[in-house]
Amino acid sequence: MLPSPLLEVSNLQVSYHIRTKSVKALRGINFSLFENEILAFTGESGSGKTTAALACCGLLPANAHLKGSVRFKGVDLYSVSVKKLHQLRGKGIAFIFQDPQSALNPVLTAGKQVAEVLHRHRGLRGQILMQETRKLFRQVGLKHSHITSYPFALSGGECQRIMIAAACAGNPALLIADEPTSNLDLIVENEVLALLEKLQKGYRFSLLLISHDLRVIARLAQRVAIFNSGLIVEEGTVEQVFKSPRHPYAKRLLATVLHKGAGE
Repeated sequence: MLPSPLLEVSNLQVSYHIRTKSVKALRGINFSLFENEILAFTGESGSGKTTAALACCGLLPANAHLKGSVRFKGVDLYSVSVKKLHQLRGKGIAFIFQDPQSALNPVLTAGKQVAEVLHRHRGLRGQILMQETRKLFRQVGLKHSHITSYPFALSGGECQRIMIAAACAGNPALLIADEPTSNLDLIVENEVLALLEKLQKGYRFSLLLISHDLRVIARLAQRVAIFNSGLIVEEGTVEQVFKSPRHPYAKRLLATVLHKGAGE
């Protein structure tokens, strides 16, 4: 008997209402993610992959209209109360945003932002809270001095590590990472990828990775879904899709990337 999916998305449709127009971002997608699995989304900008990820944790903007279902551990996220959804975010599902320096609160120290998650989702206080904060900073390769630093005084790579520490603070079952290395140089990118690999194995969370970089996907993911114009046009194991794509768009995308890589 196959295990039940941790995350199950069925016929997900999302439209954004902009003034008098309605723009379709997702046109009916289906996918599942199982425990301790890494699934990657890829495709060109505007293809719907980030919208799909935001829908999976109830973070769509107010002008979004959703149809279909998003079930996490069997619970439809769009049928629960706002309070329950807030409880699920951070503890059940955590999100790493593309631009960590913008996502972090500029007026709070890095330590306070991680400690806030530990307090809210694990109820830690006092000395134990401080010990766990220090432990998380060590796990993501940051020094104790970073705990009292503000985001504007840190590099992009350091801010991304703080975001990862905050994401892991609630012991989530699912971590969603939206282009976690897009604004980093190659050396720091490799360090962050190695960190994500290490933490995923240690915490055993499922990882939904959004990336346009096929090298990153090949390194981390087990399965990949290719988006085009609001649809998933190709899905399978990374090896299957990269070696033998079937959909014409997937073939063009992979051929373009491979040709570009060969040229470089």
